[in-house]
Amino acid sequence: MDRLVRNWWMMGVRGVLALAFGTTVLAWPGLDFGELVVLFAWYAIVDGVWTLAAALRVSGAALDSWPVALEGLVSLILGGLALGWPFVPAPDIRVLAFWGLVTGVVELAVAVRLPRDHAAHWFFGTAGVSSLFLAIYLYVLPRAVNTSVARGLGVYALVFGVAVLLTAACFRIEPRRAGSGGAVGADTGRRLP
Repeated sequence: MDRLVRNWWMMGVRGVLALAFGTTVLAWPGLDFGELVVLFAWYAIVDGVWTLAAALRVSGAALDSWPVALEGLVSLILGGLALGWPFVPAPDIRVLAFWGLVTGVVELAVAVRLPRDHAAHWFFGTAGVSSLFLAIYLYVLPRAVNTSVARGLGVYALVFGVAVLLTAACFRIEPRRAGSGGAVGADTGRRLP
């Protein structure tokens, strides 16, 4: 986690991307379902590429970066799938819901690895829970009208963006404590038994 924490700014960029996506979705008057899916697809692709770049940047600690790489890969693949079906509502809702489920689980896996007494643990956990909430929301309302799906996605993106920005700020303020997890040697960066 230490390298991930040192690259706090990369996480901050993800938060800004989410806020931009959420604001665009909520502010776009008369956004139809196809446009929403295309916007989401591009957001997921850009976020996926950025997340994979962050994982590669921290690849010196492969075990620490696999959840980040998995999240980026899933976002990239599902964004591509959504872009391939922008006007077919049922598959797109399932793709969006599956994306929320997978990213939420991975984000919670990362949050669990952070020290519980550090605010970053709780902020990133909130990001994971918001992704899971999005998945449940979309699974429960698979035939929801466009405005309900758009509002749900927009609100999710705003909550996720704020949570990720707060996580990045915590990493920036207290990088050693956030990355240590209480189990990493301060001098060597190796896990202690």
